[in-house]
Amino acid sequence: MKSFLLLFCLAQLCSCRSIPLDPIAGYKEPACDDPDTEQAALAAVDYINKHLPRGYKHTLNQIDSVKVWPRRPTGEVYDIEIDTLETTCHVLDPTPL
Repeated sequence: MKSFLLLFCLAQLCSCRSIPLDPIAGYKEPACDDPDTEQAALAAVDYINKHLPRGYKHTLNQIDSVKVWPRRPTGEVYDIEIDTLETTCHVLDPTPL
């Protein structure tokens, strides 16, 4: 029984292969001042402001880092690290920033 288990493990070891890294499947790092990056960061701040139940609205201070991941079958996913500042405009105030 032990020899059968050893034979089975060796067969699995011989048949396994590593998956080659696809250069397209990796992420890319655009510049922080890229127009698409700034648009995505502003959309993120808008999302934050719409989902705050209380407190004050936030505004974009700076973009720290950006990673763009491809999404299958189409599209992209932005992984953004941003700094925001809290304004004096309350969340319940309907005036835009």
